[in-house]
Amino acid sequence: MNKLVKSFITKPQSALELFKYFADLNKTQAETIVGEIFGHLFWVEAGAKWVEPHQNEAYVKRGRKVEALLESLIKRGFFPFERSVLGNKLERSSALDFESFWMRCIGKEDHSWIHGCDINCSIALPNKRMVVSYCEGDVTEISCETLERYNAEVKRASDWAKENSVW
Repeated sequence: MNKLVKSFITKPQSALELFKYFADLNKTQAETIVGEIFGHLFWVEAGAKWVEPHQNEAYVKRGRKVEALLESLIKRGFFPFERSVLGNKLERSSALDFESFWMRCIGKEDHSWIHGCDINCSIALPNKRMVVSYCEGDVTEISCETLERYNAEVKRASDWAKENSVW
């Protein structure tokens, strides 16, 4: 778990430092920290062998408050979206398998394959100006505001596939 977050949960005296840290996060980073807190506190509550003496009920309670605060900030749109290398909005998610990815992200949309197969692929969605990638359950959706930015993302994905031999 993030050292600053863990330190705050242990001794909640560095709130200003913690909130400054939160202010610099993007949505993906905040969601990752929520997951780390959840997992850490699960094992603390389960009594894992590595649990330290100070990690008691009060520790778990403070941890749950930080977790709830971050979830609330995420839900309210406090954190900006992650950005692609070219500056376009990037959202990460997961899918159980290629079929569920296809149904959720592509469906009946007009699309063209940039590269790949049903294990690792990138697909262009021109009507939505999106480039959607799937790799073993990980989904990345890049949304572009303009046609020029969309074309640049498609070219970047195509160039990456050529350079990395994933045709």
